[in-house]
Amino acid sequence: MNHQFDCIGYIYPSSNPSSSTTTGTGSTATGDSKDVMVSLNQVLADVKFPSDIRDLGSIISKLLKFIYPIAGVGLLVFLIYGGFAYLTSAGDPKKMEAAKGIITTAIIGFIIVIIAFWVTEIINYIFNLKIPLS
Repeated sequence: MNHQFDCIGYIYPSSNPSSSTTTGTGSTATGDSKDVMVSLNQVLADVKFPSDIRDLGSIISKLLKFIYPIAGVGLLVFLIYGGFAYLTSAGDPKKMEAAKGIITTAIIGFIIVIIAFWVTEIINYIFNLKIPLS
């Protein structure tokens, strides 16, 4: 089944998939098929969201409650993995450098997550956005 995404909507394939072909430009040559172009706004208008989810920003705000703990667990896992790799390197300089790289990358990634959290908190405070991130 050939699905073609468009930046403004989704083209539902006809019942006869052989009558619809995709050209090299990404457009769909339909011939005598009955493809239907539906706006994504029309599709999302029919979806029943909870009352506190209004837009993409509110969805991201809800997901952030899970992203930060997952980042913390990821840091712990990579620190344990890097430490274990360092301990089992048996003095091999290449293995030791690889283990140090894992530990360094995990710490840098976690620092980026912390900075992103605090930047959003500061922007939230300055512009009084009232977005619950914590």
